[in-house]
Amino acid sequence: MTKSRLKFSKSFFLLFPQLFFLPFLFLFLFLFLFCGCTSYSSKFSSTADLYSAKKYSEALSSLEDLSILKADRNRLLYLLEKATILDEIPDYSKSRSTFIEADKLADKLYTQSLTKNIASFLYNDTTTDYSGEDYEKITIHTMLALSFLKERNIGSALIEARKINNKLYEIISGYNHTSYKEDAFARFLSGLIYEAKSEYDNAIIDYKKALTLYESGYFKVVTPSYLVESLYTLLKARSRQSDITALIKKYPYLKQLSSSPSEASIVTIRKSGLISKKVSRSFSFGVGDQIVSFSYPVIVDVSASRNQERSIIINGTIFTKEQLVQDMNLIARDTLEEKRLRLIAKTSSRAVLRAGMSHELKKNGSDVALLANLVLQISSIFTEQADTRSWNLCPSSFYISRTKVKPGKYNLRFINQNVDINLEPKQIYFLVE
Repeated sequence: MTKSRLKFSKSFFLLFPQLFFLPFLFLFLFLFLFCGCTSYSSKFSSTADLYSAKKYSEALSSLEDLSILKADRNRLLYLLEKATILDEIPDYSKSRSTFIEADKLADKLYTQSLTKNIASFLYNDTTTDYSGEDYEKITIHTMLALSFLKERNIGSALIEARKINNKLYEIISGYNHTSYKEDAFARFLSGLIYEAKSEYDNAIIDYKKALTLYESGYFKVVTPSYLVESLYTLLKARSRQSDITALIKKYPYLKQLSSSPSEASIVTIRKSGLISKKVSRSFSFGVGDQIVSFSYPVIVDVSASRNQERSIIINGTIFTKEQLVQDMNLIARDTLEEKRLRLIAKTSSRAVLRAGMSHELKKNGSDVALLANLVLQISSIFTEQADTRSWNLCPSSFYISRTKVKPGKYNLRFINQNVDINLEPKQIYFLVE
């Protein structure tokens, strides 16, 4: 061996303890470059703008070009956004199959992998698989039910209504620690579908659950009179006298309602707007010679969810106004706020871990270790990023109207729809926008 080679070998082994710290340097540099600091909602904004402008084909192309959605950890988001766009194109077959795939993936991701949780402690929560919020998991089935109702496929919509009930039971029985343990709109919708299939007792059960939720102040949505009247009509049809008496006591105007057993109904359901985005709130401060950074997601703007109510025009003269039945922005904001302490606790744990690493690096004292510590301190500021991922194309609100009419022929005008129908006795005709 030459003298130069011998000298290099001795130098390498002398530096070996110091080189132990290089993986930390490379880890943070790699993660910083790999994930970047731009939030998901910011990268998705151009796609959302195209969708809002009703340029659905362009929105789909924009979605497919988003590199952030090609990562496995964002697979669920990709499926949710794609299914929503496909539903509007409309390509119902592909949309439904994509929603179903999203539902299966959300179930699979219920338990996060240990490896990716470790990565989230070292870097931030965006390194983990996005497994979906509880309200997003329910909305998957709501969107599927509405998709089937667009094509008057009541039977398939009923299957989704049952899945809504099953999924809500899982949430109630499971780990959920937020106020979103039930979904009033999903229950109302489920009741309407059950009633349309003449499963009146099941409809009454879901109407009652929905009514209890709205009456308790469910995310600041006023109890829809259409729900009260739907329940009242079925209670009368099933001769539930004690329930009728209790309902009239709370809503005396019901005594003035006149109805015929053969009445038909026209129900409009409209989804409106896009749910408010999660944004990051960050701050850093010094503790001794350490820099501690915190970052957490928040939802600030919830004002856009309650858009102006629309009316259905029947035979050119009958105007029935919609009522708000779901405010997704408030659900998203309130449930996120209720998770704030857990998110801060996790961020604090990550800060403690980084502080421990920094202490060991400084204790080593070598040039390489000090350089690694400097990188660690800087990266803790730039890589401490809140997880702002969410289903950006999820509607911000839902509206319903219900008009009782005699069986017969009608012309209906609602938003962009103009249809002629012939209603049978007791039939419920759905118009979904």
